[in-house]
Amino acid sequence: MSESWQMDQKSFARDCGVCFGHILKAIRTPVAALSAPPAEVRTIGARVLETPDGAIIRRRIVIDQIIQRDSQLPPALGPIS
Repeated sequence: MSESWQMDQKSFARDCGVCFGHILKAIRTPVAALSAPPAEVRTIGARVLETPDGAIIRRRIVIDQIIQRDSQLPPALGPIS
């Protein structure tokens, strides 16, 4: 009885190798990103500023985003006031 139990038992080194193999497989497998809800971006104002390094564009934008309550995305940081 003890002989069959010892033959079925894997070595500790093999168990560690299997464990690390699973970890490496998980690291290498790409994860499908959660799809972000559609967002509408509107430009409120834009102006070109001259700097010593060259011209830069300064834009003021508004982003409207709708998130469903049952979504898997994290909730907003706080209430919109």
